Amino acid sequence: MKESRHPHPHIDPRQPRDASRPGTNPPVFVWRPPEGAAASRLTIARDPGFRDVCVDLQGLTESSYLPETAFAPGAYFWKWSAGGLESQVFTFEITPAAVTLEVPPVTEW
Repeated sequence: MKESRHPHPHIDPRQPRDASRPGTNPPVFVWRPPEGAAASRLTIARDPGFRDVCVDLQGLTESSYLPETAFAPGAYFWKWSAGGLESQVFTFEITPAAVTLEVPPVTEW
């Protein structure tokens, strides 16, 4: 499914933005699933063909995810799927300049 992006973050909240360099590591992931979708899948990989998958979460009931640990510097690719639809592939780069901001799970707060 090819998507168009609205520039206003309240209308189109997807993060990290395509071809971006997030300022924090790990970045927060946010997407907007189709209306009525009960659960989503988030997949993050080190390659555009998704052969080197580093995160694969299924059954997500929230359309956001904050990884607990930082990513190694480099290029990453991410996509979501829900309700029988799959998003386009987005890319982002973690640079050494990104601030490491690891947050433990809520259960540890």
